[in-house]
Amino acid sequence: MSYTSKLDANVDGNSSFNMGPLAIHDDEHHTSLANLPTDILLHIFAMCGQCCWPSIAQVCHRFYTILGTDSFLWEQVTRQLLLVNQSSSIFRSKNHSSLPAQLRFRIYSHWQTGVCLVKPVASIREKHVLPWLVLKSDVLWVGTGSHIRAYPRIQPCAFLHSKPSRGRMKPTLNLSSSRGDLGRFAVKSGDEDVVVAGDTNGSIFVWSASTGRLKFKKTNCHSSDVASVNVFHNVIVSGGRDKFVKVLRFDNSISYHSWKSIYTAEEIYLDDRILSLDIDPSGTLLCTGTAGHGGVPPSHLFDLTTGALICPLRDIFESAKVFMTCILSPLTKC
Repeated sequence: MSYTSKLDANVDGNSSFNMGPLAIHDDEHHTSLANLPTDILLHIFAMCGQCCWPSIAQVCHRFYTILGTDSFLWEQVTRQLLLVNQSSSIFRSKNHSSLPAQLRFRIYSHWQTGVCLVKPVASIREKHVLPWLVLKSDVLWVGTGSHIRAYPRIQPCAFLHSKPSRGRMKPTLNLSSSRGDLGRFAVKSGDEDVVVAGDTNGSIFVWSASTGRLKFKKTNCHSSDVASVNVFHNVIVSGGRDKFVKVLRFDNSISYHSWKSIYTAEEIYLDDRILSLDIDPSGTLLCTGTAGHGGVPPSHLFDLTTGALICPLRDIFESAKVFMTCILSPLTKC
């Protein structure tokens, strides 16, 4: 006789032997919740809600298999959460660490309820300046005014009850332009190891992302502000408010990290201000975003290797708003 059968039999103060043969074979007819089919358990757990799953997972080994930190059920739930889904390889490269599914849901719930620890990383003292941020797995790049600063990312301190420190983190690198304010910039880590930026005077700068050393500078590349830049291996693409897209191709055959060798410059005129641009991960496509004024399509798709126009993206992206952001991914063209 099981221990639970003895407890049930002694509820009214009677001995289990007074219940006859039913008490002897009670454990044979008793069905445990842990022995139910998995599909039935999934329906039961779904009605309990995700907040109860961590407690249910501690009941037995089978429940932990179904509701563990990286179980299939948690993965299905967090896949729909835009804030912490970590499904895209592009966004996973920006994460400090890969989080289990249960922890991702916990962070999502804390953001919804406002339960989070705010730790200031940097303070922006420049007034009337909109900062440009580039997030990497180990560094946060902040561009304000004529400076681009690199702040190291510390170990995650989520769910700790310690108070945040009052002091600000000091930047490890401080890249600056002496002529004008820097606009949008691009950071490539790994083998490329460069930071490419343009300023309000039309100049293009290339720094080393690890040391901060200036590798290349071209003044008066554009006749006005450089609104957006990007880089792919030995090709730098910039778009300015002078309605030109400039493509600088470097000869890096001798040294991959050489940015002072002979290069060729190409121009693409779009008859409208270029506000954004991006290069696809393979380096074959270039997408530009313009203001969309004067009948000019708000976006164009080019072949980066030849500079030929593939197609203007007019019907899909035509809107009354200014086309400010252009993103290329392996799944979507723009």
